[in-house]
Amino acid sequence: MKLRLFFCPILLLFSLPAFGELSTADLEKLSTMFKESEARMKEYVTQEIAKVNIRIDEMDRRLTSEIRAVEKRLDDTNKRFDDVNNRLDNHQFFLPLALVGFIGVGIGVPQILVALQRKD
Repeated sequence: MKLRLFFCPILLLFSLPAFGELSTADLEKLSTMFKESEARMKEYVTQEIAKVNIRIDEMDRRLTSEIRAVEKRLDDTNKRFDDVNNRLDNHQFFLPLALVGFIGVGIGVPQILVALQRKD
């Protein structure tokens, strides 16, 4: 058993792939393969970046139009609030004036009638 454990690593070290060497032609093939792969990756990345830029531009246009729509709605809402505020301001001015008038009429008319009755 121990003998087998000793010979297995030795046989693995002397197997054919352990003695394999790369020639200069093989190294040149690998170099060209890596350069082609790098060129393909650069082209792919450039195309993907262009796609991303196009999507970003589309999203920017869409968001700009949505922002304009929201701004328009906010302007309309602000105008409505201004109209309501103006109406409330008018009511706040005329309501106390009307109340003073009613109080004046409510107190003044009976006093005038009493004064006229005393005169007679």
